[in-house]
Amino acid sequence: MHRFWEKIRGSWEGCTARGVAFFGALAVLVLYTVPMVLVSHYNQPFHDDFCFAYLAETKGFQGTLSYLYNTALGRYSSNILLTIFGLFAKTSHWFALVRIIPVILLILFFCALLFFVFSLLGGLLGRREKIILGILVFVSSIAAMPSLSEGIYWAASTLTHAFAAVIFLSLLGIILLWYKNPQSRPLQIILAAAAAVLISLGIGMDENTMVLSILTALGLIGLSYKNKPHSRWFAAVIAAATLVSVFFAIHAPGNWQRYSLYQDRLSFVFTIFASTYSTFVEIYKWFNPVMLLAGVLALPLFVTISGKLSAKPKIHPLFVLIGSFGLLDILTAISIFSTGVNPVPRVWDVISWDFIILWFFNIFYAVRYARSVRGAAFSKLAHWSQDRDATLLVWIIFLFVALNGNNIRMVLEDFGRHRAQTYSAELNTRYAVIAKLKKAGEKNIAISSLPVVAGSLYVGDIEPDPTEPGATCYAQYFGVNSITIK
Repeated sequence: MHRFWEKIRGSWEGCTARGVAFFGALAVLVLYTVPMVLVSHYNQPFHDDFCFAYLAETKGFQGTLSYLYNTALGRYSSNILLTIFGLFAKTSHWFALVRIIPVILLILFFCALLFFVFSLLGGLLGRREKIILGILVFVSSIAAMPSLSEGIYWAASTLTHAFAAVIFLSLLGIILLWYKNPQSRPLQIILAAAAAVLISLGIGMDENTMVLSILTALGLIGLSYKNKPHSRWFAAVIAAATLVSVFFAIHAPGNWQRYSLYQDRLSFVFTIFASTYSTFVEIYKWFNPVMLLAGVLALPLFVTISGKLSAKPKIHPLFVLIGSFGLLDILTAISIFSTGVNPVPRVWDVISWDFIILWFFNIFYAVRYARSVRGAAFSKLAHWSQDRDATLLVWIIFLFVALNGNNIRMVLEDFGRHRAQTYSAELNTRYAVIAKLKKAGEKNIAISSLPVVAGSLYVGDIEPDPTEPGATCYAQYFGVNSITIK
């Protein structure tokens, strides 16, 4: 036993602050994602999911795409994903797919985030440090998400909004690789093709990703013309992909039909006011202890990066912060203008991801600025960043706070108190009752409301009015005239 403790002590003394941080980050990642994966096993489709299932079953692949494009939305990328998702309703695997999609999203989002971080930082940080930063951003994104049910577990919302974040992060990673590998012509061609495809997919996902993709394309075109005259062909490829995609997305007849639904549209001035106010409110909600501590834990990494960069920042961090807020304000204004109402939680989920990335960027920029104008203060910060005991203490606090965050606590309670299991069992019983009454010849079915719901999974139930779209899709999927809540 004495030798065992001597080995432990020797390992601890040989451990660095970054080693402590790496294993702490892995522990938080596991403790955050495993409960979410377990709860996903009890996920159930929402009534919009039944809409796409019914459309795909009755109209087929091409017919559903044509219907959505001409009568609903010009989001051609998400329309394709939703149609493929609906086609699975013909098989016995559809409900299993609803449970798997959130897990796929978590994996893809984390991988896209790591790809972006690795592409951005390259040799400025070691592999462990880049993984730590990726985990911090990932955990912060989950902690700040306004609605787990709409952002991760609702299949139709995930395939429309959440996968857009995966596409955009992948696009940024591809662009960074293209910029850092100017000598390899074959690789440049492959990356140009990948960037053009991802820009086209991003423009066709949702309104916010469309704007971000267009801004990225414009910046990329300007960069290639200014700094890389030999790569103007790349700018031409990106410009062509952007123009064709924007035309195809905006030209959709379904956009104008959706636009006409909102007659009492806000004026331009009031839209800007409403978006600015709403953005301030949401940012206030996103500032939670998990995100603040994640920013503190990222400081040692940003100190390391800043020490390897020679260029001095010329813009004051305050102006960078204002610019970041302006971008979020634009995204909010577009969402308000497209629907005439304040963005729904699933849209705020996507904007919150943008905010998290901008938050870490602002911290990094502030560290760089401090290094250039406050050398002494920067030296003290650099010394603290190598303190193993300080790093361990902050990680312990972060772990405690992270596991008490609202979102992860809700997931743990839903699973630990069997709310998720009960909620899923109640819906399975409802489906069995509907099938039994349908077999008995009932065409207008009344069902009971759900006595128990799981906060992390529950988006809502069908509307009491059987003529509402959600209730109509529900009835159409099960092959009856109407389904109402009694």
